[in-house]
Amino acid sequence: MNGPTRRDFLSVVCGTSLVVTLPGCLDILADEDRQLLFVQMMNYRDETQQLCLRISQNETVVFERVYRVHPADVDEELPGTASPNHYMIDPDLGDQPGDYLVEARYPHNDQWTSLELSDVESSHVGPVVQMFGGFSFPDIYYYEFEEDLPSEEAPSGASGSGPYTLEQGKSFREDQLDDQADRDYEVETDNVCN
Repeated sequence: MNGPTRRDFLSVVCGTSLVVTLPGCLDILADEDRQLLFVQMMNYRDETQQLCLRISQNETVVFERVYRVHPADVDEELPGTASPNHYMIDPDLGDQPGDYLVEARYPHNDQWTSLELSDVESSHVGPVVQMFGGFSFPDIYYYEFEEDLPSEEAPSGASGSGPYTLEQGKSFREDQLDDQADRDYEVETDNVCN
């Protein structure tokens, strides 16, 4: 980054609100909430993995599912052209921004991996949950997408973490969902992730 960001400035100014409340600081910080564009799951293990995925918005669980994600080399025929070890969902949480927490774990393990998105500087995010061999828990990182980012400042490929333009993020999401075709990795279960 080149110097302090708006968030850094607001943190310093509004951080004093415990001692002195400055009008409007909490409203300004509320405008900094994020929107989720997608959640992508990637299985780099040698066998199919089940994954519990939970999303909380403003400390309330709003999405909880179990998915079965294939490895890259799979014997069965799957619809679509996307790699079998990549699966993207649009959690369809509406256009309401929020303070999001994305959590993932394997059903046989009680340890959740968490990613809190309140400190992300961009307005829209796309979390990615990765499953690697040799690890007993998944890893989560994210891509950033900015609504008002001039296109000449946005990376053109997926080599960096962003920020990318919001249009690039939406296009990536739509392309991936189209490439998956009618593929459905969701596992029907009564005992979701408890």
